[in-house]
Amino acid sequence: MNRRPPGLKLSKAISGFVQHKTAAGLASTTIQGYERDLKKWVTHIGDVDIDDVTTQDVRNYLAWLRTEYKPHRWKKSDDPLSPKTLRNTWVTLSAFFRWASIELDVPNPMKAVPAPHFEEAPVEPFTQQDIEALLKACEFCTEAKTTERRRFTMRRATAKRDRAIILTLLDTGLRASELCALKIGDVTAKLMLAHVGSAMGIVAAETIAGVETVELEYEFMPRCTYCHPQVASMGLTEKQAREQGYDVKVGKFPFQANGKAQGLGDYAGFVKVVADGKYGEILGVHMVGPEVTELLPEWVLARNQELTPHEVARAVHAHPTLSEVMMEAAEAAAGQAIHI
Repeated sequence: MNRRPPGLKLSKAISGFVQHKTAAGLASTTIQGYERDLKKWVTHIGDVDIDDVTTQDVRNYLAWLRTEYKPHRWKKSDDPLSPKTLRNTWVTLSAFFRWASIELDVPNPMKAVPAPHFEEAPVEPFTQQDIEALLKACEFCTEAKTTERRRFTMRRATAKRDRAIILTLLDTGLRASELCALKIGDVTAKLMLAHVGSAMGIVAAETIAGVETVELEYEFMPRCTYCHPQVASMGLTEKQAREQGYDVKVGKFPFQANGKAQGLGDYAGFVKVVADGKYGEILGVHMVGPEVTELLPEWVLARNQELTPHEVARAVHAHPTLSEVMMEAAEAAAGQAIHI
C-alpha cells in the first residue's frame, strides 16, 4: 500500500527523513550534515514531487557538483569540491532514498548510481621537530578562570591529557576521530567485550587514583554467546590445558539429567569443568544449555577466590535449579559424581 500523500514535495519528505534519523539517535553533526546536503540538493533541483525524481536527475546533480558548483569558502578559492565531499553527498542521498523507499514506497533512484571513488591524500609523517612542537604547545592549554590553585591544577591536568592524546595518536597511527570513537578497552584490543572493557576502565581509574586494584586475567574472563542453546565459557579448553602440561581432570554433567531443565522443556547441553589434578585449580569451564550465560559468574568467582571443584561441589545448590548441573560437574571433576 502506498503510504504517502499524493503530490508529496521533496521538502516535506526530507523533513520526515530528518525527524526519523533524529528519533533513531544519530549524532547531531550527522543530522546537520544530512540537512545541509539535502537543502543544497533541493535548491538545485527544485521542490518537486518525490515521485518525479529519476536516476538521471541524481546523476546530473552529482555531475554539476563535480564540474560547475562553486563552494563558498572563507579563503577565496576556485578549487572544486573534493572527491570525499562528493562521496558524502552520495551517502546522504542514498540514506534519504533508502528511507523513502521503505517509508513512502517510492522507487529508489540511487540503486543505479554508483558511489564516487576517491583516493586518500598522502599524509606526510611528523618530523621530530613537529612532535616536539606539539608537545610543547600542550603547556599553553587554556586555564580555568577561578582561584590561583584551580588554575594551576587545571592547567597541569589538561597539559598531561593533551600530551597523552598526542603520544597515543603517534604510537597507534589512529586519526583523532578514530581515537575519539574508541570505547574503554578498545585501545588494547585484548578481549573486545563490553564487560571486559568496563573492568579495564575500573582498573585504570583505580591505578590513576593510586588505590588498591587487581590484575585482570583475560584468559579467564567470561565469554558468552546469546543463541539457543546458550554458550558460555572461561579459561582453557581441555586440549589447551594438556598442551600446557597440566595433569588434567575433567568433570561433565548433562542438563538432560537436571529436573529444572526437564521442567522447562529445555535440556540440551552440558557443563564441563577442566581442572588441574595436582592442585585442584579450576583451569576452564565450558557450558552449553539453558541460561548458562547467567550461571557462568559462579565459576568466575570460584576461580578468582582460588576454589577447587571439590569446594564448589560442597556449596549446597538449591533443588530444583539449573545451577545443580554445575555442582554435579564439579563433583565429577573431583571424582565424586553420584547422580550419573
